[in-house]
Amino acid sequence: MVGEVVTKRLLLSHTNKNGVTVAMVLATGACSEPVQRLWLQQWSASDCCSHLRNINGTTVAMLLTANSNEDIQKLWLEKWSASDCCSELQNKDGITVAMLLAANGNEDVQKLWLEKWSASDCCPELQNKHGMTVAMLLATNGNEDIQKLWLEKWSASDCCPELQNKDGMTVAMLLAANGNEEVQRLWLEMSSASDCCPEL
Repeated sequence: MVGEVVTKRLLLSHTNKNGVTVAMVLATGACSEPVQRLWLQQWSASDCCSHLRNINGTTVAMLLTANSNEDIQKLWLEKWSASDCCSELQNKDGITVAMLLAANGNEDVQKLWLEKWSASDCCPELQNKHGMTVAMLLATNGNEDIQKLWLEKWSASDCCPELQNKDGMTVAMLLAANGNEEVQRLWLEMSSASDCCPEL
């Protein structure tokens, strides 16, 4: 039995010359939605060797976020934990799974993600090659309901308000520039002036 498990792990962890695994191919949407659904239902995260990365530093979880439809992404988020998704890993552009969800996710997918993952699960201190954090991406891309859920769940320190992107913008600056009235009111009610790093 132990030998069978070891053999299975060795087979599943095989990659091609670009570092692509079977699970990565399945995650790219090269197959139909029913096939992807069956795959996610039958394979565990460890079966998918979720810690492996291709030559671009991309993981299975990142590929699911970028390529799958809403229903598949919701199934994946319901089945896999943040640690299953190796949420601390960054691709060659510095992008994490959480950043992809913040920038590209469907509203229902983003809602499920924010409800299931804690701020620390999202590695909010990490920045991509443009200096953007998860919080900055939520401040820029999230709709009103998503931004309100995020602000209600995360503390100011969770948002790493002292970090700046390559243009020198902070989370507070992005919320001031992009948030609608309801979001900005919630942000100001929940944050102190020092939380906003006004000296930056």
